[in-house]
Amino acid sequence: MEKAQILFEKGTSLLKEGDWARASEAFKEAISAIEGKASTDEEKAFLSRLLRRKAHADSRMSELDEAEKDLEYALKVSVSIEDKKGVADAFRGLGYVHILRGEARTSMENYKKASEAAEGADDMDLIGRIRLEIGNVHHFLKEYDKAKEHYTRAVLILKTVDDKNELCRAYNNLGETYLRLGDFEEGIEILRQCMDLATKIGDRTMKGWAAFNIAECFANVGETDTAKQYLQVGMLALERSKDRIGMTYALMVYGKTFLIEKDHLHAEEALTRSIDLTRELRMPLLEAQALSMLAEVDIARGRKDEARRGFRKVLEIYEEKGRLGDAEEARKKIKGL
Repeated sequence: MEKAQILFEKGTSLLKEGDWARASEAFKEAISAIEGKASTDEEKAFLSRLLRRKAHADSRMSELDEAEKDLEYALKVSVSIEDKKGVADAFRGLGYVHILRGEARTSMENYKKASEAAEGADDMDLIGRIRLEIGNVHHFLKEYDKAKEHYTRAVLILKTVDDKNELCRAYNNLGETYLRLGDFEEGIEILRQCMDLATKIGDRTMKGWAAFNIAECFANVGETDTAKQYLQVGMLALERSKDRIGMTYALMVYGKTFLIEKDHLHAEEALTRSIDLTRELRMPLLEAQALSMLAEVDIARGRKDEARRGFRKVLEIYEEKGRLGDAEEARKKIKGL
């Protein structure tokens, strides 16, 4: 048990640094040290917690099948000892895995189960985290007003319980929602709060995400030099934390910024790197976003055949994933070429 506890602390520290691979290995070693030996409810609760932490690290590396397997195991263990908090957190983790796969309905079903269990456990911190992630589902569905409502409530709860790590994430997601709603000034203000808090607590991952979201705000109002300054800060933080999902988004913002500047060559280079990453991560919905942007670069360069091929691939992905609204947008783009 002592060895597993030491490894748990090591893995948790690595999570805070955004070193997902080493964190996963630490938790895996800890699980091996305790698995089959856990006999008391306390030891079983600890095993479930280890599994959930490992699943989080694996999710951030897009090892979603591995994460889901560990979360199902954690759920089974928590149910067996009637650990409502463990049950809630396992369902929360499953919700996160499914939204990363683009499975919004299944994700929301898991979050509803997580909410019920968290309320039964009277765990306000967990309720705040779940509220935040329900906001993510609405954001994914482009229901930005609903997302803003959930993020705002999450901020209030997480401030109350003084959970700085999750509050940092809530600030970022709320700021990005203002960005999507076109309120760039409000978005920048909230995202800067995220960057300040992330710097204070040493969360390089959230610092990187907030930085590229601020960059997109500035790019949208034509302040591309400022946008690129924030992108440099963001990419450095994301590279240090080895957050490839974040790097994928940051490269898309680079592509958008270069496109606004009519620097088509550098826009294409950034977006091609982003597409390569999405394929390594096996995240087709992210790939579709990057492909759409690359097709816009092709249009700007007068390469209509290439743009048409790109939008056809985008259409294929969205239809396969049931994103009918996005598929229709891609269809309109094809018809307009």
